[in-house]
Amino acid sequence: MIQRLLTAAVGLPVLFTAVWAGGYWLAGLVAVIAALASWELCRMATAWGQPPLVLPAMALTACLAASGHFLIGLEFGAIAGVAALCGAGLLLALHRSRGALVSSLATVFIVLFIGGAMFNATLLGSQSDGREWIFFLLAVTFGTDTGAYIVGKAVGSRKLAPKVSPGKTWEGAVGGLVGAILAGAIVAWAMGADGPWLVVAPILGITGQIGDLYESKLKRLASFDDSGAIFPGHGGVLDRLDSITFNLIVLAIVLALFS
Repeated sequence: MIQRLLTAAVGLPVLFTAVWAGGYWLAGLVAVIAALASWELCRMATAWGQPPLVLPAMALTACLAASGHFLIGLEFGAIAGVAALCGAGLLLALHRSRGALVSSLATVFIVLFIGGAMFNATLLGSQSDGREWIFFLLAVTFGTDTGAYIVGKAVGSRKLAPKVSPGKTWEGAVGGLVGAILAGAIVAWAMGADGPWLVVAPILGITGQIGDLYESKLKRLASFDDSGAIFPGHGGVLDRLDSITFNLIVLAIVLALFS
């Protein structure tokens, strides 16, 4: 617990400062995070028998993630979001296959998934109200995780997906949804925001938990307890990004549809 608190005490100010500063600060941090996440996913794919091209995957993922900084239209976010969802789905579907071509495809799907999702972080950062949306997304995601953990520990009994993540319960999932709505309401009120904030919060409360389950499935396929060990007490980059990647994808698509 002490390690988790110390890591959060260092990491969160860096994250919030980069989001507040925006521009190249945000793009640079996102590129580094995306490259590390890509590396961890390459390790997983290697463990289940599909060794990707690690350095090209990291470089291309970082470039794709950072490139959103140079674009304005939210339609690019929807395109990147759909590509990321396709990459995530195809990577999961591909895990039983073998061969040189399959390893190359795994590389492509990793780039599409992580790079496409993180592209939306830098794209949002380039919008006039993007900083507010990013803070909103982070608050809702953290609220979901906190609500799910507290309620799951207190009253959780019915398993949500025992073959994927035995510790998660339906009660915890409901607690996560409530946490998302509360966090969204607090942030929207604090920022004096109008618009579809409170409609988006419960959507992200659901998709964030789907992202968590998705990463748990990948770790189970690779026989990993954590995606990595870069964050003491928290695991790897993907362990912190699991909900955020899916929420970035969904938020970008929603904003593109209703802007």
